[in-house]
Amino acid sequence: MDLWDELSLRPQDNLDKSLGALRSALDRQDFHAQAEALAQAGWCYFFLSQQAEALEKFNSLREMAGNQNNLLWKQWAFLGLGAAYQQLSRYDLALEHLLQAMEQAQENHSIPGQIETGRRLGEVYLTLDKPLEGLEYLLKAERLAEKHAGSATLADILLCLGESYLNLHRNDQALEYLSHALVLTKENAHRSGEARALTLIGLIYRDIGELDISEEYHLESLKLCQVGNNAWGLLEAHLNLGNLHILRSKYETAILHFEKVIVLATQIDSRLHLAKAYASLSAAWEKAGNFQKALGYERQANSLERDLRADEIAQKTRNLMIQQEFEQNRAQTEILRLKSERLEKKTNELAGSLDSLRMLSDWGRQIAGALTPGDLFSRIYDSLSHLVTFRTFGLALFHAKTRTLHFPYIMKDRERLKSPFAPLSVHHLDKITPNDAVSAFLLNDISEVQSTWLTAEAIAPVAATLEAQSGIILPLMEGKKLSGLLFVAHSEPQAYRQQDADTLGALGGFIAVALKNTLNHRKVRRLNQALQKEAKELELANRQIQHLAQHDLLTGLANRRLLTEFLAKTIPFCQRTKRGFALYFLDLDGFKPVNDRWGHDAGDWVLTQLGKKLKDLLRDSDLVARVGGDEFVAVALEIEQAEQAVTVAQKLAAIIQEPLVWENTPFQLGVSIGISLFPTDGVTAEELINQADNAMYHVKNHGKHGWGFTTEAPN
Repeated sequence: MDLWDELSLRPQDNLDKSLGALRSALDRQDFHAQAEALAQAGWCYFFLSQQAEALEKFNSLREMAGNQNNLLWKQWAFLGLGAAYQQLSRYDLALEHLLQAMEQAQENHSIPGQIETGRRLGEVYLTLDKPLEGLEYLLKAERLAEKHAGSATLADILLCLGESYLNLHRNDQALEYLSHALVLTKENAHRSGEARALTLIGLIYRDIGELDISEEYHLESLKLCQVGNNAWGLLEAHLNLGNLHILRSKYETAILHFEKVIVLATQIDSRLHLAKAYASLSAAWEKAGNFQKALGYERQANSLERDLRADEIAQKTRNLMIQQEFEQNRAQTEILRLKSERLEKKTNELAGSLDSLRMLSDWGRQIAGALTPGDLFSRIYDSLSHLVTFRTFGLALFHAKTRTLHFPYIMKDRERLKSPFAPLSVHHLDKITPNDAVSAFLLNDISEVQSTWLTAEAIAPVAATLEAQSGIILPLMEGKKLSGLLFVAHSEPQAYRQQDADTLGALGGFIAVALKNTLNHRKVRRLNQALQKEAKELELANRQIQHLAQHDLLTGLANRRLLTEFLAKTIPFCQRTKRGFALYFLDLDGFKPVNDRWGHDAGDWVLTQLGKKLKDLLRDSDLVARVGGDEFVAVALEIEQAEQAVTVAQKLAAIIQEPLVWENTPFQLGVSIGISLFPTDGVTAEELINQADNAMYHVKNHGKHGWGFTTEAPN
């Protein structure tokens, strides 16, 4: 067992040892011993999910290595910082430190450092849905790992490469890497990695339509997770199998898998998987035609998704608090050197920041539950009324097509107003800076607005109608795209301070996300009915296409493709049940003169009439197919003896020989019929058709108008 495995498997025991070693090294002033102890303590905190403490140790290592100009320990410090920020979902900082770690590792010619850093960079880019950027680092890490690392490390890199190519829809390359990773994980008894490889390979085969193969891989992953008691892997396996069975229209089986996900996710408190299971159950029941159950599960899924969005905001706030705590710890050494007055002031500022973060967390959770813009407006109004004084409060929505702002939500003196003015044109949106997403415009005098995209002349009608002399305007941005405006206004000038604008600006990110969610929810509601209608139309069209692909356009009979499919199912069934059947190859006698005398319209009419007669003669369980111009194949089930087959052949010949009339002229056709029996004459579709075809030509060569088997003279 190497040091890395030792730290990851027993982090608490090793943390105590590392902290003791660090105290001893500090007493001896041994730099290398201090660096080693700091690094080990940092990774122990990392594996214990105590990221604030991990950041502190890795940062101390970075500063100490920088003071000593030791590039090797500086490299590992940057790697540790990047890994900790990755766990905190601060991917911007994770990339910054990991890229510095890679630069240091390359300068130091550190192969292990380049391998581990390259793998983590690939993981971060994969999490950010930027697999293409991560491929460069993963491919280089793969090349180095093949020569200088163990197979377990190589397997982890191959898994990341396979998942990256899968996200890029480059299935062939993804399958190659994942297959290699599967072999290595099996060799190293790495069950979780093996299960992950099986799952990803199953997703590839699902994407390319190989559903049977996909199911095999997901079932194997399921079994492996059951043996290894891998609860998270079991959740993913059941979800993937359920979605696979939906594609195969096996809705009952899919529902069983999703119900297992609900039980397991409840046991381990995985609300994300619960939400996925409820959404998938809704889809399965909708496909199965039980819309009441589908609606019930859809409501449960929506409720969980709202809670998850709220928790996501809270988690981001907690991460910010962890980072705040880390920064606070970094500053403590400097704070201790400050005078008592400055120390007290700094402490109060930090306390105020933490209070603000808690307030933002509570406020974000409250507005995240809004489902409509109107509900969002009411929640924001109730919250802001305790933070900022105003007479007028409004939420405007931006229409991108017309480049106008609409004002459906306005409150003045605690009364809701209907939009009292026309939409407001907004120009020069390309001049909005990214900082506008979190910045609020403080307008102590609305007549002096100076903005590149919103002018005093443009908002003058709004200000006059609302009797506003001063206000704060907060652009709500999605990246560089304007989605709306939030504004408060007062009838007195100079009514607001910069602190009020900063407070409103701090809420901008939460409001923009919540507004986007409510607008998306409204779109989903409106599109749901249209999607259901399109789904029904698509299902009908698919049935029509399938029918056309399997039937003759002229006669409506089965075509050669449907005949082949019918025999492919019938032959195994008859083999299992020890039953027989007869196959008849029919070729019309005297049909060409009909075409020559009266034309193809008459010929088409004859084929249509004969096709209907043949189909009516046989049972619903039998099959009649048109396989050529005037050639038909009939399959009659439950025929055990040649005598039974002859009886059916006589009926077929008789019905074809019935007189026909075209343009008041009666005429009569004949038929040559070749017969083959299953299993006597063959056990495959090709053998049976060839035998019957040969028998038919035997009849043709001996005078036509009859029937016969290959092995005897025609009748």
